[in-house]
Amino acid sequence: MAVLHIAGQAEAKAVIRNISLGGMSLGHDGQVPSGTTMQVELPAGGTVSGRVVRSEGGELAISLRQDAATQALVTKTLDAFRHPQRKQAA
Repeated sequence: MAVLHIAGQAEAKAVIRNISLGGMSLGHDGQVPSGTTMQVELPAGGTVSGRVVRSEGGELAISLRQDAATQALVTKTLDAFRHPQRKQAA
């Protein structure tokens, strides 16, 4: 489960449906205009920033920043999904 932070909206929880180093798709019923900058708290820890590219039909698609810190946090989350039994280092 991820936590969404969108300016002008209440904090919301969302299910990560798909995630890669370039972006993610989340289950989210709200409407967010394309181009909106937002932050996502990842379940493995850390917060990443991105830009909304699509929001329709209960799906929110986000293009993520391509900096080293974002890449490291997404990689940590991908590893947690691949190996859920492992404890994640802080």
